[in-house]
Amino acid sequence: MADGDSLVRKSVAIASGKGGVGKTTTSINLAVYCAKKGMKTGLIDLDPLSNVATTLDLKSSFLRSAEVAGTASDGFSRHVREIFRGLDLIFYSPDIIRDYGSGRFLDLYADYKRDLDSLYDIIIMDLPAGIGESENLSVLPLAGCLILVTNAEPTSHVSAGTYLKHVIGTNPGMPVLVWHNRFAVKPESGFDAGDLIGNYNRNVEEAARIDTGELGMVTEVARIPEDASLDLLQTNPSVKLILLRSMADILEFMHESLIPPLPPAAGVSSKAGDLIGYYLRKNPEIGETGVYLESLGGYLRNFVESRFRTGSTDAMETFLPEQRDALDAYLKRIGSSAIRGKMVLSVRLLEEAISSDGRKSAAGAAKAVDREVGLLLQDLNRQFTRLPQTLKYASGVLLFYFALYKLLASPTVVRMITDFIPERKTERGGKVRDRYLQLKHLIENDDVYRKRYLNLVSTLLPVVRRQIDNVVQAFSLGNLVLKGEDGKVNRRAYVKLLDSLLHDTVNSGLSVVVGFEYRPAALAFREGAERVLKRLGGQYT
Repeated sequence: MADGDSLVRKSVAIASGKGGVGKTTTSINLAVYCAKKGMKTGLIDLDPLSNVATTLDLKSSFLRSAEVAGTASDGFSRHVREIFRGLDLIFYSPDIIRDYGSGRFLDLYADYKRDLDSLYDIIIMDLPAGIGESENLSVLPLAGCLILVTNAEPTSHVSAGTYLKHVIGTNPGMPVLVWHNRFAVKPESGFDAGDLIGNYNRNVEEAARIDTGELGMVTEVARIPEDASLDLLQTNPSVKLILLRSMADILEFMHESLIPPLPPAAGVSSKAGDLIGYYLRKNPEIGETGVYLESLGGYLRNFVESRFRTGSTDAMETFLPEQRDALDAYLKRIGSSAIRGKMVLSVRLLEEAISSDGRKSAAGAAKAVDREVGLLLQDLNRQFTRLPQTLKYASGVLLFYFALYKLLASPTVVRMITDFIPERKTERGGKVRDRYLQLKHLIENDDVYRKRYLNLVSTLLPVVRRQIDNVVQAFSLGNLVLKGEDGKVNRRAYVKLLDSLLHDTVNSGLSVVVGFEYRPAALAFREGAERVLKRLGGQYT
């Protein structure tokens, strides 16, 4: 990177070793995030297989008619379209992508460096997936840092490692920021989702391995978990599915909080303890403890074999006799909790209801959820005084979701929510969700849209309050009502819960994290984005 090159210092290249890992989604979300922070942002789409237009729901007529705002030169303005306030799509024309390999982009970039530098606070370049000197690596000297996107699976790590090996060879000193998408800890597979370099080195010949001494400029910046609400395939969000997932999420949290620490007599390391805890969360139905211990031992042996390549461990005794006794007593203690058993059953039924949505079995699954979650809430209400504070609050949240789930029997309420989502006409005269308009309202903080949303919240709030009162009376759940320190109903908590639920519902499927204040994926994305901006100089962090 040349000294004094301010354009390079504020440019970010985003790449991946293979397609399908969320590279373009990451590029778009980072661009949107920067624009929302007040940074004038330019997004350069260099991937001929990119779906930027699809993700943002951009129509060809829109791209032809829009004009760039600002003080761009006449020549540069032909290559730029303003997508949202503060965010431009640069060099969007298909012929530029088609001619990219012959150097057309590098020529254009050189011609308009002054425009790019004067107009934008940050430039984000979405590169093609894979490796190609003319298509990819030659662009890297134009960027101050590289975001390398990968997924938590072996082939993605090998592909990302291969790409990284080429970057080290062709652009030594390039800061590389590793961005994990769809991150998930899966110790049962023996795959360490956070160890990109180790996973790559273990799967290639020695000559192709990355020397750890070459990793001084490689930094991990983000681990973004999977989030169904951000799934672009959710063309029309389902209020029912959002509520089913919300109930399942809060119940899984409650279940985890009921699993006590391993007793010291078990004599296991902290790593083994983590694996045992993970196994318990993923296999919560204990049954006969001796059988469960055999299964747990097999899981631990398989982990050791796959993670450390030790060969078959079938004949190994996993636990010493005293460890088996301690673990047996530990499992019996966990399995004897009736309320935990009802939580496990409720989560299983919720997952069945989610997977059966729209099929003939959906009605039966819904009835089972209604029955079992209702019984669980009654148990929680009876044992309320013995519950820890975290479970008391979580029980109140579960009551809120359950009441709304029952409220969805009213088509009027469902229609009030779904009618809020903007639509547009198709060429055939039908109607589809207008994702671009919705994104524009959300990203630009449109006053009219905001007022409509607040009106929706205020209209539904009294309906929801009445529904909660009805469910509390019908099931005798008075202890579970959320209350403040003064002992009165905590109305502010219910407003926040309703606001969060409605926001997640109407904005599901937009494939952006902006505005999702509390979802784990959104929180992880913001942390990662701030690390990237800090690496660029920190003037906007």
